[in-house]
Amino acid sequence: MWISIVDEPIPEYFKNGRPYLLGLCFHERYGYKIEKQTDIAIAVWDSSCGCFRDSTTRMKIDSIDISEWWKDI
Repeated sequence: MWISIVDEPIPEYFKNGRPYLLGLCFHERYGYKIEKQTDIAIAVWDSSCGCFRDSTTRMKIDSIDISEWWKDI
């Protein structure tokens, strides 16, 4: 089930390398054009940097773009 990060934060403590399914909602930034407003990404938590990284490209996912995450029950 999809959980909003406002309702429940993503559990990251001791989760290094764990994959997450994230719902992204991109925000406008100065000098960048947004090609699409929303996306879904499979991301891995990187505890050495304290950030999520895309599982295929290893690029950092900005935390303000994360709107929800998939929680297995």
